Amino acid sequence: MSRSQADTITKQGYLLKGPDTNSDRMFAHIGSKSFKRRYCYLRQEIDGTYILQLHKDEKQPEAKTTIVMDFCTEVVTNPKKGRHCFELRMNAGQHKSVTLAADDEAEMDDWVRKISSVIAQNKLQEDKRAASLERTAAPPPPASPCSAMMYGTLKGLEQSMNPQLMKYGRETDMSIGQARKENRRRLFGAYQLQHFPAGSKVANASSIGGKVDGVEPYREQFGQRILVRCDSLKFRLQAPIEGAAATANGGQTAANGDSEPALCQLEPYLTSVALYDAKANRKLTESFYFDLNKEHVRDMLTASCDSAKPQCTSPKPTTKAHGQQNGNGTLARHAKTRCDGAELCPELSREWLAKARNAIFSVTTPHSDIFVVVKIDKILQGAINPAAEPYLKATKDVKILTKLQKTVRQYAAKCGHYRMPFAWAARPLFRLYSHDLDTSFDFPAIYRQEGARLKDEELLKLLAEYRKPDKFSKLTVLPGSLKIYIEALNELPPNCLTTTLAPLKPFPSPPTALGPTLEMSEFLSTSEQHLHPYATFVHHMYVYPLHLNYDSQKIF
Repeated sequence: MSRSQADTITKQGYLLKGPDTNSDRMFAHIGSKSFKRRYCYLRQEIDGTYILQLHKDEKQPEAKTTIVMDFCTEVVTNPKKGRHCFELRMNAGQHKSVTLAADDEAEMDDWVRKISSVIAQNKLQEDKRAASLERTAAPPPPASPCSAMMYGTLKGLEQSMNPQLMKYGRETDMSIGQARKENRRRLFGAYQLQHFPAGSKVANASSIGGKVDGVEPYREQFGQRILVRCDSLKFRLQAPIEGAAATANGGQTAANGDSEPALCQLEPYLTSVALYDAKANRKLTESFYFDLNKEHVRDMLTASCDSAKPQCTSPKPTTKAHGQQNGNGTLARHAKTRCDGAELCPELSREWLAKARNAIFSVTTPHSDIFVVVKIDKILQGAINPAAEPYLKATKDVKILTKLQKTVRQYAAKCGHYRMPFAWAARPLFRLYSHDLDTSFDFPAIYRQEGARLKDEELLKLLAEYRKPDKFSKLTVLPGSLKIYIEALNELPPNCLTTTLAPLKPFPSPPTALGPTLEMSEFLSTSEQHLHPYATFVHHMYVYPLHLNYDSQKIF
């Protein structure tokens, strides 16, 4: 069945068709199994005629019987023929009445109500047609038999010498209607009409066809814009810097006069931040990846793996002349807007983009159930719990720390391309009752990632119970601190780039030594109040693997 045919169906379902007889005896033909189960469609044809088609089953395209509802005068229940039976009574002398039975009383009442509505519509159209003929002053000239055959209705085809003409005529009308709908495009399918209040200047001018002055083009619509500055991540477990441990073991003092070596982070961490909406149970923005690692551990990351660095995935521009975008989405002149490597954007090098620690988030509907979630990954080292065990003990023994550092470097050399979830932290973005922006920079705790709660659905369940202390008291806390500064955005900072790495005005040329600030896209809901025309072209595809489990895998 085509889509156009499915749109014209008024009612469908299984019915039992009784024998074509005028006898009112109950179960008159039950011995011969005269009641047959048929799948029925009550549909409206292109010319407005309603028909009732009886198919052998739901999958059979060809109808066994077709009943034109123009010939049906009334539909009545007939309990004498059987339980849940009703009868379609036709014009006297032209067609036999049809007996049908439903599976239950509710289904029978629904069929009777739908068919009665169709009969009432047919009678109303006949009355209107008769009234219009009576108002005509001069009677129409008699039609020739030839014209009657060419332009007759379905009733005329029914009285013709060839009854198959009615079937062919209906199929012809249906095929013509389907041909008209092929390759048809809705003119306003992707356009949202603006509704102006009555009496406004735009409404009055548009109603009289006049010219409206001061109408601005579409701009990018933002909610409350928030600047996030990622400052530091520090665990209690610290390892000696290479060379410092040997100096301490040899009995020499460090520069500060102490025998203890200088300590720093044990391994590199791959961190990202995003906003989650616990009320809507969804992720609100894309993830912003930032690098807080020190120089002496950053070299553990494999150079060929660029997953932790911002990259430009925009297509190459087709023209050489590009514009620099303003913060409201308009373009400024004399600057390139797309970056695809050092050849097109020599000023925006990959090393400079990797310094990004600032991000701009947009929240259309602020409320207290929106959370800032920071996820911390590390180089793959097996299961999560054994890898996090040294962080829970936080030893200060130099020998143990040096051994841990060597183990980490061995894993980095063998499988530095692969990452594993390690820890996470979260806090509300807005205050509970006032819904004001919470500008505190400390996170209450850094939690160890549980192996059974890797999906976003599990994270959203925890966030929904954030204000219940008994729920979070069961989680394992990794000793450490995380600082992220949050403030309301009043004006765009320098070195600001869109999510497609297009520079935003004002953008210094060459950019300053400070790292860039990246705009993060907000995943808007499908509500009509949040729909706005697209003012810029964004060609992104976000791929987030949901689940991958190798616990039972023994051979790779």
